[in-house]
Amino acid sequence: MIPKVIAIVYLIALLGVGFMYRRGVKTRLDYFVAGRKLTPLILGLSFATAVTGVWSYIGAPGSGYAYGVPEFASFAAWIPGVAIVAFIWAPRVRAKAAELQVTSFTGFIRDAHKGGYPLTVLISIITMAAYVLTFVAALKGLGVMFGPVLGVSYIPALLICGTIIIVYSLMGGLRAVVLTDIAGLAFMCIAFGTVVWLILSQGGIGAVATRINEFNPELLHPPTGAPYGATMAGIWISFLVMYVFYQALPHYWHYYISLGETTKKGAAIFTLVAVVSVCMVPFFIFAGMAGHVLLPGVLEDPDTVMPMIFQTYANPVVFGLFSIGVFTAIMTTFDGSLLATTACVDELFSPLYSRHNQTEAQKLRWGRVIMVVLWAIAVIWATTSPPALMVKLLVLGWVGLSAVIAGPTLCYFIKAGTKWGAFFAILISLIVLVVLSVGGLLGWIEQAFVALGVSIAVYYIASAIERKVSPAS
Repeated sequence: MIPKVIAIVYLIALLGVGFMYRRGVKTRLDYFVAGRKLTPLILGLSFATAVTGVWSYIGAPGSGYAYGVPEFASFAAWIPGVAIVAFIWAPRVRAKAAELQVTSFTGFIRDAHKGGYPLTVLISIITMAAYVLTFVAALKGLGVMFGPVLGVSYIPALLICGTIIIVYSLMGGLRAVVLTDIAGLAFMCIAFGTVVWLILSQGGIGAVATRINEFNPELLHPPTGAPYGATMAGIWISFLVMYVFYQALPHYWHYYISLGETTKKGAAIFTLVAVVSVCMVPFFIFAGMAGHVLLPGVLEDPDTVMPMIFQTYANPVVFGLFSIGVFTAIMTTFDGSLLATTACVDELFSPLYSRHNQTEAQKLRWGRVIMVVLWAIAVIWATTSPPALMVKLLVLGWVGLSAVIAGPTLCYFIKAGTKWGAFFAILISLIVLVVLSVGGLLGWIEQAFVALGVSIAVYYIASAIERKVSPAS
């Protein structure tokens, strides 16, 4: 009963945040980027919750359960990957976004490369297609994790949580998203604390590691870096590269665009908060590995290892608090991604806004309509398909998306290309990724690296050709 009460109070509080900020939202600038007035500390705390998200609380333990130590090497690369981008690129992105007066990832890439509606259409459609999959995955996670806490079945839990998220996001925009993320960070820390408690209750890291080694030495000392088939050093280097470009994802970029200042001190604060959040991930991986000795039998779905452990070892209150922490992790991934995707898709309608002389209030209203439509598509899909968490689908979608957009996104700050260079870099690398995926060629990380290499190469080759044909570009 206590977890249910805590959950209901928490959900009501989220709605309260939306009502609190609704009157301060007058323009698209207010709605999508909070007027670019949020401090690095405040935005960094919110970014921290978005970076960790559902993958850290559900997917990371699942990967630890399935693959063992190699996951540590992959996530160890995440920390410097986040730090490099947050400290080096974030201030430059914010400064350029303020100069261009853009409020979305799509608008940034388009205007930084000096326009081009085809580029707007391509980025917006790809972003929408990729993120709808992540919305479905998030909604499924909400239904599975929060249903037992509320005492309802999968679909009602999904609808309740999904409705609350869309309501406060619609009312308060980025300010509401950021504040609810920060409030939820407390529950995420509680969830992290329960994981530490769980390990300590079983004798500590040393004792649990001994039991894991007795069960299967290859989990701690694998002969190869399965599932990646490389050395641990090779895994670390490849994932470091991948995580640097992974930060080009539109919902991460949206935080950079929204930063309130561009000083090195602000960047350092933003980076520190973001990196600290990632440091929690190894504990979740280790807890997932411990599932082999803490749970009877073999789990059919590795992503269920954390809920199963807590249902087995924790009392209902602790399980309830952990579930709310997971809900918060999912929520922070969902609301920020939904807002960023809406901002991207909204750019598709900019010509119509101008043609019909829409006021700022009218543009904002249409932006909210777009958000509801995206949310509704995800809800319908999630309620009509089996209740799987789909964490792998979520991550694979993001890896693929970052691979095809990374060239014209991050490489712009190394040597800027042209609008057609950016367009063809995204289009051709997307085609390459689809062909590799459909044909079952290479592993998923190799597919991403090939698409990434194509994206960068085409970006500069097509840009050089365009400059040769049209020197003014």
